[in-house]
Amino acid sequence: MMEVIRLHCSTMTDNFSVFAQKYYIFAIPGYLILLLFTVMNAFFTQRVPQPMQSPCTQDHSSLPIDETFFINNPVNLPLFSEKSMTAQQLEYIVALDTHRHFVTAAAACYVTQSTLSAQIHKLEQELNTILFDRSRQPVVPTAAGTLIIEQARVALRELRKINDIVAEQSSVIRGTLSLGIIPTLAPYILGLFLEQFRSRYPEVQVQIEEETTSAIVRKLKHDQLDCALLATPLGEPSLMEDHVFTEPFVVYMAQSHPLLNLSAISPQLLQNEELVVLTEAHCFGGQMLNVCNRTDDRKVAFKAGSIETLKCLTDIGKCATLLPELSVSALTDDELLRVRPFTVPTPARTISVVYHRSMVKRNIIEQLQNVIREYVPQEWLNPQTMHAVPLRHQS
Repeated sequence: MMEVIRLHCSTMTDNFSVFAQKYYIFAIPGYLILLLFTVMNAFFTQRVPQPMQSPCTQDHSSLPIDETFFINNPVNLPLFSEKSMTAQQLEYIVALDTHRHFVTAAAACYVTQSTLSAQIHKLEQELNTILFDRSRQPVVPTAAGTLIIEQARVALRELRKINDIVAEQSSVIRGTLSLGIIPTLAPYILGLFLEQFRSRYPEVQVQIEEETTSAIVRKLKHDQLDCALLATPLGEPSLMEDHVFTEPFVVYMAQSHPLLNLSAISPQLLQNEELVVLTEAHCFGGQMLNVCNRTDDRKVAFKAGSIETLKCLTDIGKCATLLPELSVSALTDDELLRVRPFTVPTPARTISVVYHRSMVKRNIIEQLQNVIREYVPQEWLNPQTMHAVPLRHQS
């Protein structure tokens, strides 16, 4: 109704304006009436509701900054700030946590120490939180820093998955594969499969790291390795284990050792023999004692840090030791004469490809397993058919 009255007032105002101009004799009364209708038109115009504008189309330039924020963000979602943390800063704090030294962390990130320090300091200011205790050497993360760094590792892992997912969807097997291998396996398994794998998949760049089991597990959890060849089971909930093969153990003895008269050795015969074993850093060392039903280091002549030193000390000490069968390929003809198999059931270790549960490079890892299986003895693929008794991993 008010809109109708307003339109009538507007029309009458226009008509009286024309009439007053045409018949100037009535100019004064006409202009008075014109003034009356103009006032009425203005009055009713203010009373008519105007259509609402969208918050996004209104001019808010005159509003305070906080009001503009809530108008443009009706659900109160936070806006990204120019001071938001970057993936590069997360890389830096993860690197410093890994290496615990500014110079080493900077070198690992291919930046100068000053750049790394400045970016970490900037992130601490933005978070209003100290991430590292710099008063200690080596530097260590604070309590809050430990939680933030752990989340940074998760964020970076998820970010890297984008490229990995794209590569996984490709019909061509390509990408980078960082592979960890334990020292008691690396020298003997790499020669079997690596050249063939690289020839079959030339667009896959393989990076090899030889480390102890504990170091490899730590790197797998921190996304510093894609996968690893390890003796399993490990009992790590965050890691997946795919069985590849089961490797038997053999007995290696010094010349003129009395057990050389036997064609096969029972584990019980080694219970009271002097042995050379690997140090505690190697899981194989614990497995050796387990095979011989030993619970301590009694009757252990020496401890070695590698397979080669193990054989050397066995010859010097006139005693015996255990070897994984793949390592027999590196023995001389004379050394082969002093190797004996175990009686059935044969003690053995399970070798698996281990990777983080969130790993997306499943296609490359699967092809790696297939190639390895092609070049190990086929009877090793099934421990039941080879009458082996796989031992549990010993930390």
